[in-house]
Amino acid sequence: DNGSLIVETSGTNVTIDASSVNQGGEFFAFGVFTPFDFSDAPLTGTSYASANHRVIGSFDLGPGVTTEAAAYDSPTASADANDDGVTFPTLTPTVSSTLSVAAPNFGYLSAWIDWNNDGDFADAGEQVATDFVNGGTGDTDGTANGVITFNITPPSGVTQAFARFRLSSRTGAPSSGLHGFGEIEDYQIIITPLATLTLTKTSETWDDGINPVFNLPGNDVMYTLLISNTTAGQPDTDTVFLYDTLPAEVTFYNGDADGAGPGTTAVLFTDSGSGLTFSYATDVRYSNVAAPPASFGDCTYTPAAGYDANVKHVCVNPKGIMNGKTGAPTPSFTLKFRAKIQ
Repeated sequence: DNGSLIVETSGTNVTIDASSVNQGGEFFAFGVFTPFDFSDAPLTGTSYASANHRVIGSFDLGPGVTTEAAAYDSPTASADANDDGVTFPTLTPTVSSTLSVAAPNFGYLSAWIDWNNDGDFADAGEQVATDFVNGGTGDTDGTANGVITFNITPPSGVTQAFARFRLSSRTGAPSSGLHGFGEIEDYQIIITPLATLTLTKTSETWDDGINPVFNLPGNDVMYTLLISNTTAGQPDTDTVFLYDTLPAEVTFYNGDADGAGPGTTAVLFTDSGSGLTFSYATDVRYSNVAAPPASFGDCTYTPAAGYDANVKHVCVNPKGIMNGKTGAPTPSFTLKFRAKIQ
């Protein structure tokens, strides 16, 4: 008859003393209000909408989680400093890559990526994970090890996209709104285009200061190979390999290619912002086999000094990662060598 008493506190240890003033039963109900974790993908100009979970221990993506009173509106999805659960490899259009998501042994992972950058996660193929479970459904490593792995393949032409990951206590999470206990993490991801290397080969008659400078039998020609990276993509480390097949009408010159010039080797390297390193002793080889070499390791011939008609291919493998094009000038390097016209 005296109604109900409601007590609310933010304390972590609570003691309630109650005494009965009349005969009869008394009933106690306890509830816990947990804080929220909200999304931080951009809201302005998009249809991503906010997403949130109530936060309790164990349903976390990665070691850190923050709580908020409302969603962020971050143009780069970077407002939440504790979005730390997803590890992205280098992503390349049309190439399958494996994502690693730190997750406990329970909970359901769902994820979306806005591949076409139209401001929503509603298009076909944009939900890339649905109720994946650590060690179970969707987890490609198949082990309950605290990490869910799965593969994604960015479509052709994509350079950046926003992604949303939700670990929830409930199945069937939508891309927005409240959905059980858990954590939500948003990311702006960068997709690096494939490197596109171009090669331009030119030749000019070698002026030895003795013979007339004409493309005649007995005279030498200097070949110049210009290699450029015309995209922002970068080849893998040490993978730039090229070979040049000599025409049957010329004989390779194994000596000082530019004579009185600054070079001293048979193949000369000039860098123009490529970021690569070059050592003639380790990065140049030759092949005396008619078939083109499939790799740098196939080039095993040691040429004789001077003119050597047995050289069929000049092989070069500079080291490091070639820079991608981000403006002017275009990253490039040149190679030069000589041969005699027969």
